[in-house]
Amino acid sequence: MNTAQVQDSVQASLRELPDAVILAFDHDLRFIVAAGTAIERRGNPAAYREGQSVEDAFPAELWKAIRPLFCSALEGETRSREIWTADESHCLMVDAGPLPLNGSGTVQGGASIEGGLAVLRDTTVRRMARRCTDAERRLRGDLRPRPGGHRLLDRDGRWMLVNRALCEITGYTSDELIGKRFDGIIHPDDAFSDREERQRLLTGEIPAFQVEKRYFDASGEVASVILSMSLVRDQEGAPLHYIAQLQDISERKLFEEQLRKLADHDP
Repeated sequence: MNTAQVQDSVQASLRELPDAVILAFDHDLRFIVAAGTAIERRGNPAAYREGQSVEDAFPAELWKAIRPLFCSALEGETRSREIWTADESHCLMVDAGPLPLNGSGTVQGGASIEGGLAVLRDTTVRRMARRCTDAERRLRGDLRPRPGGHRLLDRDGRWMLVNRALCEITGYTSDELIGKRFDGIIHPDDAFSDREERQRLLTGEIPAFQVEKRYFDASGEVASVILSMSLVRDQEGAPLHYIAQLQDISERKLFEEQLRKLADHDP
């Protein structure tokens, strides 16, 4: 796929996503094409020119979070992540995937990948609005659970992709989690408490399950979550990976313990 073809593809995408920034980059993480009105608003369009280093176009802290997604794209993977700036003043949704040679829709190993393609969208307004809504609910006494931590696990139980909420719940960064086993942070007594449910999930007897587990957060403290687990399969029905959600119930467990103590000791 030559530069003109990439430009045509990018412009077509911008017609569907007019507020996005779309970047095509090569294996050296240098721009092939960059387009989007937000580039002009940032005031440094020269940083996005063909041949320029992608790293130079982003603040260092933001690039540290974005770079793993771009590198994964060059390996043939498609990943998405919502990223906040260090001061939490801006939030970006980043989708990155491979740019195949000759415009083919399939990727068969790094040799057939020309580079990567990324779509960046500013989701600050939407996320801030959601935060305000959550704050209003808390002021009204609405104590429904907050959104939980989502993640993807491979068939061996290793973290493939985690979201911001999961990092907040556990205290770990995404870099500390991805590639490591989920069971590694689970309390030993609960590590295999869902073995039967996972087996039934694999055989197709059940579509999903929920189980309560204790885990060690980044500070070493024991906390409790509700783990919801389902399974993604390919077109032939073979298992691909797990989708899991963790809902923090530590405060609820503490409240229940306080009630039990009152029931046992209150005269």
